[in-house]
Amino acid sequence: IYKKNRDILYNELSSYGYEVVKPDGAFYLFVKAIGNSLDFSEKAKEFELLLVPSDSFGFTGYVRIAYCVSLKQIENSLGAFKKLIDSYK
Repeated sequence: IYKKNRDILYNELSSYGYEVVKPDGAFYLFVKAIGNSLDFSEKAKEFELLLVPSDSFGFTGYVRIAYCVSLKQIENSLGAFKKLIDSYK
């Protein structure tokens, strides 16, 4: 299920215009923040998305998205991710 969740998130977020680092075996993605990672994480909350700034994980300027959740949660989040990136255009 993690592979399926990862692939759905990776493919959809990439198609929306996000820069995504595809992991080989983890249960989270690193996504390039638009601007400052802390500000981007705060903005994401407006769309009910919980993103973690990844600076302390060695990925400065990125956020971390866990996909160790149900497939339904992944699918339900996609519209919010689209709205988030669109809010920067």
